[in-house]
Amino acid sequence: MRSASRPPVRAAALLALALAFPAAAQTLNPTGRTVELAMPLRQDGFYLGDVVLRLAADDRFSVDAARLLELLDPTLAADARDRLLELAAASGRLTPGDVAEAGLRLVYDPALLELRVDMPIERRGVTELGVRRQRRGPPADALPEAALAGYLNLAAAIDHVHRAESGDTGTGHPTLSADGALRSLGVVLEAEVEADGEHGDIDRRGTRLVMDDTERLVRWRGGDLRMPVAGFQASRDTLGVGLERRYGELAPGRSIRPTGRHSFSLDSTADVDLMVNGRMMRRFRLRPGNYDLRDFPLTVGANRVTLLVRDESGRVEEIAFDLFSAATLLEPGLAEFALTAGVNAPISQGERDYQRGEPQVSGFYRRGMQENLTLRVDGQGDRRSAQLGAGIATATPLGALSLDLAGSRLEDGRLDYAFDLGYSLQLGLLPGETRRSLNLSLEGTGGDFARLGTDGEPSNPVRYRLDARYSQALPFSVRGSLDAGHSWGRGKEEDSWSAGFGLDRGFGQWSAGVSASWRSSGVQEGFGALFTVSWKLGPRQRLRASYDTAAPRGRVDYTTTDLGGIERLNANLGIEGTDDTAGVTGAVQYSGNRGEISLHHDLRFTDLGGEMGEETSTLRGQAGIAFADGAVALGRQIGGSFAIIEGHPSLEGRTVLASPSGTGAAAQSGFLGPALVPSLGAYTAASVPYDVDGLPPGYDLGTGAFQLAPAYRSGYRLTVGSSYTVTAMGTLLDEEGEPLALLAGEAREVGDADRAPVTFFTNRAGRFAAQGLAPGRWRLTLAGERQVTYELEISEDAVGLVRAGTLTPMTP
Repeated sequence: MRSASRPPVRAAALLALALAFPAAAQTLNPTGRTVELAMPLRQDGFYLGDVVLRLAADDRFSVDAARLLELLDPTLAADARDRLLELAAASGRLTPGDVAEAGLRLVYDPALLELRVDMPIERRGVTELGVRRQRRGPPADALPEAALAGYLNLAAAIDHVHRAESGDTGTGHPTLSADGALRSLGVVLEAEVEADGEHGDIDRRGTRLVMDDTERLVRWRGGDLRMPVAGFQASRDTLGVGLERRYGELAPGRSIRPTGRHSFSLDSTADVDLMVNGRMMRRFRLRPGNYDLRDFPLTVGANRVTLLVRDESGRVEEIAFDLFSAATLLEPGLAEFALTAGVNAPISQGERDYQRGEPQVSGFYRRGMQENLTLRVDGQGDRRSAQLGAGIATATPLGALSLDLAGSRLEDGRLDYAFDLGYSLQLGLLPGETRRSLNLSLEGTGGDFARLGTDGEPSNPVRYRLDARYSQALPFSVRGSLDAGHSWGRGKEEDSWSAGFGLDRGFGQWSAGVSASWRSSGVQEGFGALFTVSWKLGPRQRLRASYDTAAPRGRVDYTTTDLGGIERLNANLGIEGTDDTAGVTGAVQYSGNRGEISLHHDLRFTDLGGEMGEETSTLRGQAGIAFADGAVALGRQIGGSFAIIEGHPSLEGRTVLASPSGTGAAAQSGFLGPALVPSLGAYTAASVPYDVDGLPPGYDLGTGAFQLAPAYRSGYRLTVGSSYTVTAMGTLLDEEGEPLALLAGEAREVGDADRAPVTFFTNRAGRFAAQGLAPGRWRLTLAGERQVTYELEISEDAVGLVRAGTLTPMTP
């Protein structure tokens, strides 16, 4: 037994001492001295970790406060933790009495040689449980983007007029367009241009710099911009600067709608099943304590959430509650905003018209205040008008409500208003219930209400507009809807109304629908009906027919779509007719590894007798060129971020397949260079699988997928294969010529001490297989009863599987 000044002894020693001192069977410490014992700490029957118990000669004991609080921290309430820290401030230790003052109970069980802490529910902290498993941030093994990357999308089109009522026929001049981006050090330069083949003019449509602050989720822009807007704001082209936070752009995978919270307590260990709208979402195994459930996968409208709690005795308790959600809500504490300032810069006659004497500014700020309340303020103005607005969105048991308000002021001092009140209700989300939805909106606009860009008198011909739509699932799998609307005109504009209904149903490969409406004015005045029938001929083909009585017009379309593969061919044929005209349209589109090309033909008859009127053919083509850190690739147009994937020289030009599947691949290398994966979503983690045609036996391709975390307009240069793709197989013998069986070993490259060793194993016959080696000298080391070392030489031209034969230990 050791004294308190020496290292602790095992807890089992205490039992041995008790047996050695039978006269002291009633005492916890029969030694008569202070001892230290390492023993387990348990809570609710769960092992938390080991603590050191200091046991005095008079059986009083204490524990190290820092270690105890470390183990209790996940479940301990903040006020209890603060009290224990206060009591331990002087000595750094806690006694059972100290622990009792904080509302807990610390018990030493000499029979089991363990400590137990009893923690009432009211002294436990709140543990947050996330319902949805969401990855936060990029994957840990994401590869770095290229230091310098960019792309250029090219598109061209040319028309040929076969016949025209005007008599102007022949081949027109080609039109060309290009857009591209260049990214380096987190800054992106974007530009778009168009070229007129007839006059040879090149018109710049826009140029801007973009930089994203991913820590604060803020995007900075400068140059030719389009205003982000909200409420009654009008979007205009601007030469200026802007900053914005829109989660759909900067964090597209993040759930920003309120997902509800619910707190509950358990007084015993239990299994908790979570169900949302009758569907099983998660199962938790929880200890006694206080819990805060969050991040529910809610749908828009009312949601029924049910917790089924089963304790260890088999008793089942059901907790049910309702949560409400709306698409316009933000999670409390989250904010979206945008601010743009500059001068008006519209596109006029194909090019930018910078009106330096026309300054303008626009902005909005939207914030989640509570689970069911989101507020917004906005404003914009130029030299002629100014506008201020506000918005509110809320979800209640009676439905979701939204209200947009705005006031404007013209340069002559006239003030006016606009408002838009919306209401939506979703019912029948539980299994077996009838799904129903109701949407209402009321919009009002003052006669002098002015939006940004108003030049002259404002034009607001409608004072108020009321719209309503109701939809419901009907018997026999029929979906039905009703809609109605009424507008109150201003000045010469007359009042108008409309009403209609719709029915549709699927019949296996068939579907049919009918919609009808009555209108008092407009393009369709009176009664009109639209009948549609669709027939799915197979996985790739569809036939659709429709007839509109209001036009009247009938149309039949046949579409065939290639669902996958690197080479895809899509086609469409349509026939349309009215009372006195007819037309045939057809299109064929080929999408390949290096670009896309399409041919569109339009034929119009001036009467049903067959006299031909207009006939035009249009040929279009598009492709993309990308580069990243010196690599260049040709492929389809780039839609955001991209990856260039090339093969290592050891693959000797074999075809590299990107995202291979049963129908083909997304891209592949070939005689025109590396593969180009053209559409990677910004700020969305991506896994890009790869494979190689005709891979040499034993060639180690690694993980088989690249893990990426693309940024805005980012590019990657990726290589499939490496020099370290050799798999060496052989047999290891000891000094006596016997197999070195069932041992683990390491292979280290001679001359590269920084490279991580390759681990391998031998079987009972001493055979081994070491993957991930490269040409050169390798040292193989195995540690059994004693260390044995071998040397392996791999030739410079080795690829894939290398048979090393039988190896014997190196001579000391």
